[in-house]
Amino acid sequence: MTDHWQEIQRPPRLEARFDFPDYGTLRAFLDEAAELSERTEIFADMSFDRYSVRLKVQAPDGENELTDAQRSYARDLERLALDQLAITG
Repeated sequence: MTDHWQEIQRPPRLEARFDFPDYGTLRAFLDEAAELSERTEIFADMSFDRYSVRLKVQAPDGENELTDAQRSYARDLERLALDQLAITG
């Protein structure tokens, strides 16, 4: 994966945190992430505060590893976050 994602083995998952300069930028990311999830039918666990979001992409229940689709989804989430940061930067 990329530098933004940490791969954890037990249970298998990817974790990342993205910091945004303001709530508006964070909200734009969350809206785009929701659209991505609807399209892919893959949903990350998300927790956020005013300026940051923590993401977890977990392996399917009962599976011992992430799918290629989940890894692609994680890369797409990262791209969305970095695109939002580039817009405000």
